[in-house]
This record gives sequence, structure tokens and C-alpha cells, in this order.
Amino acid sequence: MGLGITSIIKLGCQGVINTTSLSQLIEASAQEVCGPENVHVLTEPSLGAEDFSLYLEHAPGAMFRLGVGYQDQINYPLHHPQFEVHEAAIVTGVVTMAHTALNFWKRHL
Repeated sequence: MGLGITSIIKLGCQGVINTTSLSQLIEASAQEVCGPENVHVLTEPSLGAEDFSLYLEHAPGAMFRLGVGYQDQINYPLHHPQFEVHEAAIVTGVVTMAHTALNFWKRHL
């Protein structure tokens, strides 16, 4: 009896590599909106892939993470069935993006 194995390897998305100047702009804008003590820069890369990288093949850009957990309860990971978003954090994300856009135009007009 012979045994044969066929492997099919599908390449996924590339890792996200932010445009440095835009990452710095988002960081500064987030610090203005949230206070520097509430902005945390990740020093280690994430090993996850994200299809946002496909956009970055065509235009400069940057992606940031928004903390959406609660301070007073267990926060389950993103794909866990008990994951729950603290919806007030969505406002923080929108205000941060709007402030970043405003700062971008102030610098480029």
C-alpha cells in the first residue's frame, strides 16, 4: 500500500506595514484626543494578517488598534463567543480618526 500526500499552500494577505508619517500623525492625534497616558504604542509586531495590507499596496496609510474592553470585567478575545465591545469606545475611535484627518489637512494645506 502506498500513501500519497498532496499539499496546497495558499498565500494570504501580507502583514500590515504602516506608513511611518501617518502612524506618527495618528499617535499624536490620539494623544491630543485621549491624553498621552491613554495611548499605548505596541513595541512588538502582531503576527496576525489583515486585508488592510492590500490597500497599502496602492496608497499610503496606517491602521491603529482601539481598546474596546471594560475596566471592571473580564475581557474575552476578539473571536471568543463571550467577546463584548464597550460601545463607548467607538466614539473614541471616531473622534480620533476625525482629529487625525483634521490634523492631516492642517499640515498639508
